[in-house]
Amino acid sequence: MSGFRKKKIKLPDTLGECLKKCRYNKGVSLALAERELKVRKDYLMLLEKGEFDKLPADVYTKGILKAYAAFLGLDYKKEILPLYRRERGIHMSVHGTKKPEMDVTTQLKSPRFVLTPKTIITLVVVVFVLGLGFYLWYQFSAFASAPELSLSQPEEGANLTTSLVTVVGKTNPGIELFINGQKIALSEDGSFKNQVSLQEGVNIVEVIARNKVGKETVIRRSMMVELPAIVSSKKSSSQKKTTGLEIVVKIRDGATWLSVEEDGKLVYEGTMLPGSSQTFEAKNSISISSGKGDNTLLEVNGEDWGVLEDTPGVVRDLVITKEMAERGR
Repeated sequence: MSGFRKKKIKLPDTLGECLKKCRYNKGVSLALAERELKVRKDYLMLLEKGEFDKLPADVYTKGILKAYAAFLGLDYKKEILPLYRRERGIHMSVHGTKKPEMDVTTQLKSPRFVLTPKTIITLVVVVFVLGLGFYLWYQFSAFASAPELSLSQPEEGANLTTSLVTVVGKTNPGIELFINGQKIALSEDGSFKNQVSLQEGVNIVEVIARNKVGKETVIRRSMMVELPAIVSSKKSSSQKKTTGLEIVVKIRDGATWLSVEEDGKLVYEGTMLPGSSQTFEAKNSISISSGKGDNTLLEVNGEDWGVLEDTPGVVRDLVITKEMAERGR
């Protein structure tokens, strides 16, 4: 008993008092301890208060306590750990079993998320699936709805004194576009500009935008054409020889795309409506391309040459020279 009476008691009665007293003696704040140990000060405060039921799992609490003891200059194994075991055992006996050890990742203040190869692969797969889903949704929405279509020219109900009108507008890229049944090429951004040949009287220009699943948007513009009186283009054979080459192109039934060059210079490219006609003159040659050769009629220097081609289909760069016109067809 005498040996017991001579032993010095260096520690306070409780673990919390020991930790707090040592910290005060060193002039260390909880905020400083938090920065140095990379441990939330809330956990340090709970240790000093002895509120063990609010601390994380026992194995992690011991790790925090060991680091805190070393920071304060205390002997963890001989002084701190025995106090912790004793007080925690008493606390758990009084308050019941500690909560399940399931909040491991929230113990330290610093982020616990770690990138691993498996995590990276998972993220890549998720991003790919989401991107594919968005792409499919966008494509379906584009196909399921009718395409956009706008016309800036011509205006509805316009009164014209010329047999040509320029159709200008825009639709979605990749859409099929038709002007009076004739397919028209689009620019990369979906814009288009095409000349249409009209006949005297009331004309209707119909523009159709059609997507790959057959959804259509249709715009129709009607206009009145009143052509000024002109002198007959028929000339004597002697006049024809001196003036060069003259070709009148007429369209029979459906609207037809036409391209014409006079002596190598492009003078017309557009769509001609049924019943419309255009006259072209050159010194030496005229080149004609038509989307419907069997629907395109020619009159060369006053002589009826019939259709451009007997069979249906596209005719490209058919050249008629002055010498050919003089010989006749």
